[in-house]
Amino acid sequence: MATTTRERRDAATVVGVGILAALFTLYWGAMRAWQTFGSPDGVAWNIAVDETPANVTVGSETGSVDVIVREGVVYSDQVNVVSVVMIAVSVVASVLTALVVIACVVYLARCALRGDLFRKGTIQVWNVIAGALIGGGALMLFGDTLGGNGVLAAVGLGDADASPSVGFQGYAPMFAVAIVCGLMSIAFRRGVQLQKETEGLV
Repeated sequence: MATTTRERRDAATVVGVGILAALFTLYWGAMRAWQTFGSPDGVAWNIAVDETPANVTVGSETGSVDVIVREGVVYSDQVNVVSVVMIAVSVVASVLTALVVIACVVYLARCALRGDLFRKGTIQVWNVIAGALIGGGALMLFGDTLGGNGVLAAVGLGDADASPSVGFQGYAPMFAVAIVCGLMSIAFRRGVQLQKETEGLV
């Protein structure tokens, strides 16, 4: 069956949104890498600090406000090579995971627009999303933990928390979504079987 103009337009929109999302992901990855490695003072890392009242300026010193500081940034040019590599691995893994998920979602959307959602290819796509989230999340967790600990050790804070976001709880949503995608793969596999069983009955 030939696709209609509206279907082609919807498909083009999905691809366009996917491209924009991919470009934003690459930009975000580049900015994170620059913020982490781009300072002449060394590798930058966020740490949790004891709650401290402070008066800070905002908007290029156009005003000031009283705040409670709960997080800060430390810099060190003495971070060991392994920790630097692990932080880089975390950055790359976050970007690649997002790109894989974006590509898979665009593929699923195009299949849905063509009315061909229940097929073997979509089953594999759900598995790819689940695998990317689990693998990427594990690499990010492992890289951030080892890398953050290396930065803190370099500044003499080896017993401090590496970052408020480092830890299983920071990546738990990714693993939860991966489980849901695995369940979707099972559901789609059943849908493909039902579609084959019902072909020719209507």
